[in-house]
Amino acid sequence: MAAAAPNTGGGNQVVLSPNISPLNIAFKGTVQLSTVDQNNNNSPISEGYNVTGPTSPGMTPLVLAGGEKVAIPLTTSSAAGAPYLKIHYPTSTNGLNKVYITYCVSNAFMADGFYDYTTGVPTSYMNALRNWINTNPATGQPYTNNSPTLRVRSLKFVGYGSSTNKPANAVTFFINIQGTFAASFNVDTEVVGVGSGGPGNFSLGG
Repeated sequence: MAAAAPNTGGGNQVVLSPNISPLNIAFKGTVQLSTVDQNNNNSPISEGYNVTGPTSPGMTPLVLAGGEKVAIPLTTSSAAGAPYLKIHYPTSTNGLNKVYITYCVSNAFMADGFYDYTTGVPTSYMNALRNWINTNPATGQPYTNNSPTLRVRSLKFVGYGSSTNKPANAVTFFINIQGTFAASFNVDTEVVGVGSGGPGNFSLGG
């Protein structure tokens, strides 16, 4: 799928293309946060969330859109077309209790500097994701063997309800992006320790 072309607006000034909302992206991962009242039979509390992260060894995310999202580089390149993961934090427009993961490439003509794939990724992107998973974050170098066949890159987040506002009760959760290195390469994304609902899983883009 081709990235968006610049819009000159009929003059010399480049008009940046708006990013599509993660709500309208089919190929994404979704983490849903929840709060329960332990003093009232664990009844659910509807609220938004303050989420910080991700943190992970060997990774420096780029803050986008005033802190509403971040981009995680999958390679050492920042050139046009370089592959990234994008984390969308809870907002009033995207959903106050949801964190989204989308798959994107650097594109200076998009409002946040990145073009999100909406229905799937090309082979070149999948290869970059594979190589990122297969890189030892402690050394920055690829693993030299295929054992274990399952490798994981973990992204750590911390979140707490904005209405209940109890940072001391914040939940730590991890998004584990894991690849199976066998006869064929498969990617799954696992969510561990989220809110009251416990662990959940979603496939790449599911």
